[in-house]
Amino acid sequence: MAEFDLGGYKERQPAPGVNTTNFSIRTPPQGISFGRFGGNTPLFNVTGDYDRSTAEVTPQAMGIPQEAIEHFRLKNQEQKSTSYNVGISAMFPDGVVPDFMDRVLRPKSVNARFGRSKSEFRDVRGDTVTNSDRRRGIGGQWQVLRAMFGDNAPTAGVQYFEPNRSDRSFSGSVDIPMGRGDVSLYGSRSMNKGRPNDTSFGVRGKFSF
Repeated sequence: MAEFDLGGYKERQPAPGVNTTNFSIRTPPQGISFGRFGGNTPLFNVTGDYDRSTAEVTPQAMGIPQEAIEHFRLKNQEQKSTSYNVGISAMFPDGVVPDFMDRVLRPKSVNARFGRSKSEFRDVRGDTVTNSDRRRGIGGQWQVLRAMFGDNAPTAGVQYFEPNRSDRSFSGSVDIPMGRGDVSLYGSRSMNKGRPNDTSFGVRGKFSF
C-alpha cells in the first residue's frame, strides 16, 4: 500500500532560546477526483498544498550581552513564511462535448494552477522585511480532426506558466500516431527578466517492433 505525507504540525526547540513551528497540509500526489461520467472517468481533479513555518530566536541565544539587550530594548528575532498552491484539471470523456466539437477539435483536458508565497523577517531591533511572490499557469490538450482520423487523430497540447512575477514560459506539442508508434513535434520558449531567454524545439519518435 502506498504511503503519502499529507502534512501535520511540528514544534521544535533545537537550542535554548530557539523555537520553530511548522504546519502543512496537502493532497495526495495524484490529487483528489470529483464526479464521474459514464463510468469511472473523473470529471475534475484537484491538487493543493499549504505550508506555514515560524522561527523565533531570543537575543540571548544569539550571544548578545544582557546590557546591550536592555539598553537597546532588543526584541526576539522572528521569521514567518507561508505558501500555498492549488491546481485543478477538468477531463472531457466521450459524449461530454457537442458532436461538432468532437469531430473537429475535441478537448481532452484543461488545467489551471495558482500559488502564492510570503515571508516576513523581523530583526532584534524591530526592523521588518517582507517578500512575496506568486505563480500561475493554464493549459490544455485537444484531439484534432477526429472525424477524419478517428482514434488515431493527432493530439495537440499547449501550456503557459509563470513560476514567479519575473519569468514566464510557453510550451506546446503535437503527437501524431503512426502505425506501431507515434511522432511528436514539440517546442518551448522561456522569457526571463534579467536573464537570457531560451527557445527549444524538436521532433521525437517512439515505435515498437
